[in-house]
Amino acid sequence: MDFEGDYARELIWLAQRALQGDSVDKGMLCRAAVKVIDHPPRDGILRSLADHVCQAVFDWACFAGSSARLEGVIEGYRMAASTLEVDEQLNKLRY
Repeated sequence: MDFEGDYARELIWLAQRALQGDSVDKGMLCRAAVKVIDHPPRDGILRSLADHVCQAVFDWACFAGSSARLEGVIEGYRMAASTLEVDEQLNKLRY
């Protein structure tokens, strides 16, 4: 089951590239965040964390917000998503 969704994965990928100094258009990054808002992850925890990522993206892209904050919320989201993936795999092994 896909708890995360393609839009959230795309946003995380773009935001990481932007933080690494790749030339990511800030408008494209904001459009990706809007897609996540319109189509949030299915899992409640990931949905909440995705909201934080979207807010940090808007702050960073539109208002010269903190790169450290954006990096922190991305890492939190990635850790939660990987934890859900491991939990799902463990549940499959149990049955």
